[in-house]
Amino acid sequence: MSRTQRIAGDVYRFRSRFRSRTGGHPAPGGRTMFFVCSLIAAVAGRLHAQEEDPSALFIAPVTETQSTPAPELLPSTQIEEGLTLPELESCALVQNPSLVRASARVGAARGNWMQVGLPPNPTVGFEGQQLGSGGLAEQHGIMFNQEIVRGGKLRLNRAIAAQDVARLEQEFTAQRQRVLTDVRIAFYQVLTAQRQIELTEELAGIARKGSDVADALFRAKQGGRADVLQARLEIENAEILAQNVRNRHAAAWSALLAVTGQPGLPPQQLAGDLSAAAQDYDFGTLVERLQTSSPEVAAAVANIQRAR
Repeated sequence: MSRTQRIAGDVYRFRSRFRSRTGGHPAPGGRTMFFVCSLIAAVAGRLHAQEEDPSALFIAPVTETQSTPAPELLPSTQIEEGLTLPELESCALVQNPSLVRASARVGAARGNWMQVGLPPNPTVGFEGQQLGSGGLAEQHGIMFNQEIVRGGKLRLNRAIAAQDVARLEQEFTAQRQRVLTDVRIAFYQVLTAQRQIELTEELAGIARKGSDVADALFRAKQGGRADVLQARLEIENAEILAQNVRNRHAAAWSALLAVTGQPGLPPQQLAGDLSAAAQDYDFGTLVERLQTSSPEVAAAVANIQRAR
């Protein structure tokens, strides 16, 4: 017989012995108080035993990952060489709102894993009838209720919740890779626009110098009016091209701030190399790696295990 069943039997015997059922006479107050104290002590002892020996209730908890603090991005006046890709990636991993949401879902799943394996709480109460009769027909009683879960259902609940935790952890890893990919794409878009701004400014400077030469030749009667107009047209084309590039830079910078979680950061120089050689990849190796270490595949497997 379990400890809970023994407690329930003791409560029944106490209640049958001390509750008055004949002639409407109440049970003596001292006995009622003794019963209340005994029942509370029994329930407190049971809860204390669970706190002292939780090994029978818990399975191994899921290891919780430690997050690193995000680096503080400095204003543009304090940046000498420019922001690097690793700095932006580290900032996005901590402050990207989608990762914060995914991390919160993992935390909620771990809390659910803890809760579903715990036994139901007992219920203790007092009931009375014919109260206010001056001690002639009053009846007092104590109520105790405890739901007993059998058949290993708590262990099975923990197993299901553990698979939920594993699935959400893999979804968090997949979202982490998406965020890193978005940061890298936005970084090189900004870096490309940054380089295009430099080139268009050089082109506009060359066009202005060409216009000055065309004006000088026209004044010296060595060139025609059409050459002067053509040179000015080149200046306007270069300025339009520069403005378009600046607009693309502003859009790419906004996308970069959105994915890194830094909406108020002013435009800054980025440090990167656009002339670096691209890395070669083998298609078969990439497919094998995708099948064995993809977090999306792992999340699907955890969902299957949960259904089982």
